[in-house]
Amino acid sequence: AVAAVTGGARGLDLTMNGIAIHCGLAAMEEVVVILEVLYGIETGINLEKLRDYSKVVVEATGIDVHPNKPIVGDHAFIVELEPFVKDVVEGRTLGQERVHMIAPSLVGHANEVVWGENTIHGPATKAKLTALGLPNDENSVGIVIKAIETELENKKKYPIYLTELEVAELANKVLGD
Repeated sequence: AVAAVTGGARGLDLTMNGIAIHCGLAAMEEVVVILEVLYGIETGINLEKLRDYSKVVVEATGIDVHPNKPIVGDHAFIVELEPFVKDVVEGRTLGQERVHMIAPSLVGHANEVVWGENTIHGPATKAKLTALGLPNDENSVGIVIKAIETELENKKKYPIYLTELEVAELANKVLGD
C-alpha cells in the first residue's frame, strides 16, 4: 500500500483493526502513520484519532484488537526495559513524552510502563519512588525491588509484569506508607 502511494496511486482500500469485507487489506492505522511520519505525505487523517477510531470499530463489531497490535493495541507503547522505564517516569515529571520511533500521543496513545524481569535493577524503581514522594535511598529501593521480584515469581501466565499502579501500591505497602 505504501509503495503504491509512493509510486503514484491516489487511493487505497484499507482496513481498520483488520476488519473488512475482503482479506489481505493493509492496516489503515499502520499505512497512514508510515506515509505521514516516514514519507511526509499528508493523508488527511487525524492521527490522534486512530486509537479512538479503532475503539469505535471494536464497539461496532464486538471484535477485540490484539493487545500487541501496532499503533492501536493496548500494549503498542508498553515500556518494560529499565532505562526506558526510568526515562518515561522522569520525563513525566518534566512534562515530557518519551519518543521511540513515534510519540505515542501522535496516535492517541500513551507510554505504559511496567515492571518485569528487565525492570528490577534499580534506576526505574528509584525514579518511581521519587515521583511518588517515597523514600528512595538504596535500602528502600532494594526492599521494593525484592517485593516486585516476589510478585513476579507468583505470576504464572501472561502478562508477567506489574503495572505502574501495582508497583505504586506495592511500594506504599512495603515502605509502610
